[in-house]
Amino acid sequence: MEVQHALLTTRAMRRYTDAPVTDGEVEACIRAAVQAPSGGNIQPWQFVVVRDPAVKAKVGETYRASYDRYEKALVASLPPFRSEEDETSFNRGLTASRHLAEHLGEAPVLVLVAMPAIDLTLHDDDGPLDIGTLHASVFPAVQNLMVAARALGIGTALTTVFRIRQDEVREACGIPDRYEIVALVPMGRPVGRFGQARRRPAETITHWDRWGEKRAFGPAEDPWNPPRPATPRVAPATDDELDDDARALLGTARVAGRDTVGANIFSTLVKHKGLFRHWLPFGGKLLSGKLPARERELLILRTGWRTRSHYEWGQHVIIAKLVGVTDNEIARIKLGPDADGWSDADRTLLRAADELHDDACITDATWAELATTYDDKQLTEIPMVVGHYHLVAMTLNSLGVQREPGVAGF
Repeated sequence: MEVQHALLTTRAMRRYTDAPVTDGEVEACIRAAVQAPSGGNIQPWQFVVVRDPAVKAKVGETYRASYDRYEKALVASLPPFRSEEDETSFNRGLTASRHLAEHLGEAPVLVLVAMPAIDLTLHDDDGPLDIGTLHASVFPAVQNLMVAARALGIGTALTTVFRIRQDEVREACGIPDRYEIVALVPMGRPVGRFGQARRRPAETITHWDRWGEKRAFGPAEDPWNPPRPATPRVAPATDDELDDDARALLGTARVAGRDTVGANIFSTLVKHKGLFRHWLPFGGKLLSGKLPARERELLILRTGWRTRSHYEWGQHVIIAKLVGVTDNEIARIKLGPDADGWSDADRTLLRAADELHDDACITDATWAELATTYDDKQLTEIPMVVGHYHLVAMTLNSLGVQREPGVAGF
């Protein structure tokens, strides 16, 4: 997953499914956590991973009691809302926080982050040197852990409410008194979608050179919409440029059913006749392979979206509709496997496409789920389809192949 996208969409996810979070996934997140910036490389963090149901239940009970006090005090302290939108947003967050408080002990994993409760203030002849607290070297690690989890499709939330009854949490987990627990991060497969949280515009809280000197930001760059060539780098062959051999090859393409879809890709690639001659049958075989056409198109569209290939996406939207993919499903493909509305089988298929894009390998868990639906030949075709349409997308993007009139992009 692109780092910028992960950072922009690591919002608090406070509702989780029963799906497991593996030890390997937790370990991967903690490995990312310990690579966070640490002043003087002091690395003051300690991580307590809680899986035991009895321990989770005890921590959950303590957290709920802490939250009961916190929520009452918070609501009583609120000033009037500035707008109805602010009030709605606050109440939505409060409902989610209450849900977490009532179900924290049911999360697949709880991670407690602790640090030594010591004062490391240095002194010289002029007195103490205030360079901040140890917390400044711990919370970057918490953020790394949460972003790493996001990249794995795991939801998290950062909470410190437990500190109201920290001693009880420390006792439940056997944490020595000399350690302060600074954060609690539940981990689980989220109910709902990742996305950007409601925040104040960045330009309203940014000062340039001196306090109060603010200015408008430039247009936001969408990390999921990187620039693509606006004109062809390799132009499609004109009719005058085609010899008899090239015309015959293009005739083969049209016989394959692609005369009205994909004209620019074919007339561009046919300029390399030797390559075109051998590529076309392979692509045609995948389009008439063992995978059901609808599932194949889900894989191709997700690949086209992840590679930001406007051409591939636009062409296969047309094909997907012909084989039964609905407009709602096409829109949902952009949201990925965690979007609401997918069947378990479709969700697993889209997750496989993402795993191949991100790591060039389908995970054991996803493979096991796929194997309950597909036979060996179909399983072989899944990475073949995704891999082939990465090849196609990279070629289309790099050669600057442009969509035909009437073919929509994203």
